[in-house]
Amino acid sequence: LPAGPKPEDLFIMLYTSGSTGTPKGCQIEHRNLVAYAHGVRNDFCTKNDRIGAYASFGFDVNMEDVFCTLLNGGTVCLIPEEARMDLGALAAYFDEAGVTALLLTTQVGVQFIQNYPRLKTLRLLIMGGEKLPAVDPADISYTIANGYGPTENCCGVSMFPIHAWEPNVPIGQPFPTIHGYVLDR
Repeated sequence: LPAGPKPEDLFIMLYTSGSTGTPKGCQIEHRNLVAYAHGVRNDFCTKNDRIGAYASFGFDVNMEDVFCTLLNGGTVCLIPEEARMDLGALAAYFDEAGVTALLLTTQVGVQFIQNYPRLKTLRLLIMGGEKLPAVDPADISYTIANGYGPTENCCGVSMFPIHAWEPNVPIGQPFPTIHGYVLDR
């Protein structure tokens, strides 16, 4: 049998412009993905979760939606293309498919919680990709969280669950497999 991939072998090449506007390739190795999957297994992707796969394959969040979910024994729920840009259809799909957690871009996520604050099965909605404005979680039936992480790190590095009004939402604590350093002001 052929040998399996080594930790340092390339898993995928993702392209991002980040905040620079200049596209660059980010090499994600097998060890990056495995470390990330272990880091989110208690917060986002548990073996009991049904994760809504909203992100397209070329977006770093897809690593979390699909591969972290599968590596942790969860179920991937592929969102039908016709529901992706229709918030009502998206909410109906989440309830119908029993989606328990997902990650949405900040703009879509904020619109979603404003229009659909109560769902049957959703327990966690992480929003990321840009600064999350202040949101009030008081009337929302699921936990909302601010996710942060550059593509260079596979996807996310930290998460901040929002349990009360936060005028300036923090990026949160690093996941257990990530080290965070404050280098200056």
